[in-house]
Amino acid sequence: MPKIELKGIIQQVSSIYTVGQNETKYQTFSLLVPGYIDRYGEKRSQDELWRINVSGARVERFSLSKDFENAKADVEVFINSASVVKDGVVKSFINANLASIEIRN
Repeated sequence: MPKIELKGIIQQVSSIYTVGQNETKYQTFSLLVPGYIDRYGEKRSQDELWRINVSGARVERFSLSKDFENAKADVEVFINSASVVKDGVVKSFINANLASIEIRN
């Protein structure tokens, strides 16, 4: 599974909840990755808002809370892709699952 690094500002941290029959702990947070600014100070790309998933033992390991909102962070995420066919239309999506996080305040 590929892993990428994102640098940004944590915007929102969800509450912890459970999913599935095994009641797996699950949480998400949003990371604002600012757009590229060139050497002249001009913005050359749009900001991106990434929704990062945290599940299982990683929920307790990283202990994310509302206190992390507005903090700068270096985040590594595992990414994967899936597709489904619904009504004859192929829909694809990408998941970003937290691998590691370092707060940079």
